[in-house]
Amino acid sequence: GRPEEYQGGRDTTSIVDYAKQLYEDSLPPPEAFELLSNDQFEKDCTSRQLCFIAFLPDLRDSSAQTRYFQINYLTANAATFKMRPFSWAWLAAGTQPELEAALDIGGAGFPVLVALNAGKKKFAVHRGAFEAKAIKDFVNVLVAGRAHTSPLKGDLPSLAKAVEWDGEDAAPMEDYEEEFDLADLEDLDDPPHEEL
Repeated sequence: GRPEEYQGGRDTTSIVDYAKQLYEDSLPPPEAFELLSNDQFEKDCTSRQLCFIAFLPDLRDSSAQTRYFQINYLTANAATFKMRPFSWAWLAAGTQPELEAALDIGGAGFPVLVALNAGKKKFAVHRGAFEAKAIKDFVNVLVAGRAHTSPLKGDLPSLAKAVEWDGEDAAPMEDYEEEFDLADLEDLDDPPHEEL
């Protein structure tokens, strides 16, 4: 970049604060990563103050384009809150049913965003729209301590190893073939025959 003239105060505190701000501005935001294994869950998620986990719809219920938008909402918020000890993960709904049950979100409709504090064994579920501004508002409410949290019931489950998303839409459903010939069924309109 181009050099710019320092316009701040000449005291030590002002210069140090300016240098810190330059450093923070130059840091890359954390990545919104796909949660694929228990090792990754422990290393990159449960070790953080807060781990935001997005459960995204199955691609048979959505599209690759929609999933990219949803991941970008996470990435935008990761950039906004990059100086916080947060991590940002996502996974396809239904791939970790034990985690969904532990966080009390199974069957609630997807996408769902959960903020998990593994150290305190608490979590909060985002109940608003799944878009960048709504997620930012949710994080701000959490940071301010005004969000409703729930305790984990027991320990977090171990995650099963998952298959990484290939970035494509779901493969089309295969054609269904009949396993039997309908002509083999009795005519349901005939009364049942009684044997003597």
